[in-house]
Amino acid sequence: MWGNDMKYKVTKYAQSCFLIEKDGHALALDIGSYAVENNGMTVDRWPKLDGILITHKHFDHAHKPTLKALTEQQNYSLVTNSSFAQELKSYGVAAQVLSPGEERSLGAFSIRGVAQHHGDLPPDWQPGPECLGFVVDGIFYTPGDSLPLPSMPKAEVLFVPVIGPQMSFETARQMIEIVKPKLAIPMHYANTKKYPISMDEIRAFRVPGVEVLVLDDGASLTWPR
Repeated sequence: MWGNDMKYKVTKYAQSCFLIEKDGHALALDIGSYAVENNGMTVDRWPKLDGILITHKHFDHAHKPTLKALTEQQNYSLVTNSSFAQELKSYGVAAQVLSPGEERSLGAFSIRGVAQHHGDLPPDWQPGPECLGFVVDGIFYTPGDSLPLPSMPKAEVLFVPVIGPQMSFETARQMIEIVKPKLAIPMHYANTKKYPISMDEIRAFRVPGVEVLVLDDGASLTWPR
């Protein structure tokens, strides 16, 4: 709930991966291939986790070998949408299903599922994946690769996608206007040869009345600030 006196530490890793920590507890969001390959966030680099949240099946949000190793070696709970849970099962990874609108405790954290709509993809990537957003402790909201939707929940901190299929600074601005966060942290970008981006353009992104903070890979902030 808003007004919580708890202090959180939020760390961003490459592309769309975040670690949320509070009072000795930790929750990982979208451990994708970029976090592993660009930032070296292999199994031994993660702190003890209360759980892992995965918005959808794409490799940049779900690095299957790391997810399998974490759930097997550390017995972490992994929560995702129904279709990706089935896919993980065939890969040997046990996952819990969270439905849109459903609330659940995951260790010391509360999580709520949010219905999302992934941006359109090239023909060879069709059909688009099922995508599930998460609200953590009623404060932090990650929509995955979703386009702006009128039903998006309010949240203090929004992890907002700024680059991708049908995603842009304009759609990010629209999403911020719907969610009305105090803080927006851009995500879903990785400056690689295949996917070059302008960091100057991302750092220049502004929305009146909302703090927009670009976190470098591995950088952290404390919330409330």
